[in-house]
Amino acid sequence: MAFLFVTCLHLNYVGLSDVQMIYLPAGVRHLEQDAFNGLSMIGHLKLAHLDLQSLNSFVFRGLRHVQLLSIQESDLGVIRPGVFTNMSNIGRLSLTNNKIDAIESFELTADNRVRQFHFIGNHVLDLPHGRAIHIQVDYVGTPAKSFLFIIIIFFCGGDWEKKKKKGVPIVNASNNHFPCDCHIVSWMKSAMFANQSRERMMANNYCISPYEVHGKSIQSAAEEAHLFGGCADDDPPERTVALETTKPSTLFSSSSCSSMNGQSMTILIALYLLFQQFVQL
Repeated sequence: MAFLFVTCLHLNYVGLSDVQMIYLPAGVRHLEQDAFNGLSMIGHLKLAHLDLQSLNSFVFRGLRHVQLLSIQESDLGVIRPGVFTNMSNIGRLSLTNNKIDAIESFELTADNRVRQFHFIGNHVLDLPHGRAIHIQVDYVGTPAKSFLFIIIIFFCGGDWEKKKKKGVPIVNASNNHFPCDCHIVSWMKSAMFANQSRERMMANNYCISPYEVHGKSIQSAAEEAHLFGGCADDDPPERTVALETTKPSTLFSSSSCSSMNGQSMTILIALYLLFQQFVQL
């Protein structure tokens, strides 16, 4: 294991692997396409105190197997479409305490295999419509839940390659500041906040504008200023923003599961409980 501190982005990362941390120093002003292509098996890739005009498309293309990719305390400018295209196997992707001028599009697909996504403490000056947000992540959970998921697929049959790309997301989006205009209404229905209630999202995120509600929670701003009374209630298309989830309750809807007899169900539950006890030892 090693630590790598770099001051120049014109590096060839092909073949570089098994590094505990790569830390870009303060003041980086430009990240080129494929800046991290060929880099793999990294404990922590930390990008802090960047001063960018934009986070460009395909910056992270070719990046593989990183436990933690953190982008923090930076001025990211405009987030362009396709920033995370062809990046894969990221344990946690964390965007924290950044200033973001605008988001043109934000997409994490199942092929990115991101297990956790944290979007915390960011100041976003211009929001797109919720249609521009598309997040899917692999199934993750406690070992017992993952074991139950595997057993259910074993009993129910089906295409594991398809089902393993669908799952319950770990997405934490809180303590952010957004412009409280009509676009925030569509954002509240987007995949960014798909696993928390509207009330929780509005209570834990804040307004950066307009001036009269600056610093107030979105919930308080909505109640006090009636900001969203004239906003159209246009739901983003499901195919664009909906997180694909596979909950145990829905897995039994297939024909093979519906025909499962009581004995098989008893075996499944017993195996699940046994494994739960095992992981607690």
